[in-house]
Amino acid sequence: MRPLTFEYPADLKCRRIIHQYLLGRDLMVAAFKPRVYFPTGRWKDYWTGAIIKGGRALKITWPAQRGGGLYMREGGIIPMGPVMQYRGEKPLDEMELYLFPGNKKSVFKFYEDDGVSFDHLRGKYALTEIACLAGGGQVAVSVARPEGALAIARAAAGRRWSFAIALDFEPRRVVANGRQLPDGTWKFDAKRREISIGAQCGPVNLVID
Repeated sequence: MRPLTFEYPADLKCRRIIHQYLLGRDLMVAAFKPRVYFPTGRWKDYWTGAIIKGGRALKITWPAQRGGGLYMREGGIIPMGPVMQYRGEKPLDEMELYLFPGNKKSVFKFYEDDGVSFDHLRGKYALTEIACLAGGGQVAVSVARPEGALAIARAAAGRRWSFAIALDFEPRRVVANGRQLPDGTWKFDAKRREISIGAQCGPVNLVID
């Protein structure tokens, strides 16, 4: 959890906000409060898919059984794995990436260690670099080969990645690792302005236009 004023120190309005915070780098939580201030930039409503221009306060709603608003900022990269009750209950061989690409390249390094020891203090961890960029009528997304501790990186190298990506345009085609994906392997939700792409073996380089 990170207070908004830490991320936006020049925005004086953020200094008085106590019902909003960043969860991780890219998600803004608005807990139990119907009026929300959106800092500069663009924000995507996680529940509805609506895009909101920042620099203003707005009245919001959220679905029943939820605790408030949830918003992803432009440039956001959020890795999501299977729902688990404890670490290791399920393998992390299938992951989904939720992305909101902007016109500046955004990079996220997905960190992994064994989860049970202090070996990470001796450098035994792996990093997978994920990047996205929108511009010129297309979106580019990349998932690099994992680097770091051999055993962890080797296990992560065979992972399959699926994608949910916010778009400002209706896509004509999707190219993965130089090969155009056939119809049925991806779907565009015009209401949410998002494309969903089926699982691809990493590393992955996507171009959507």
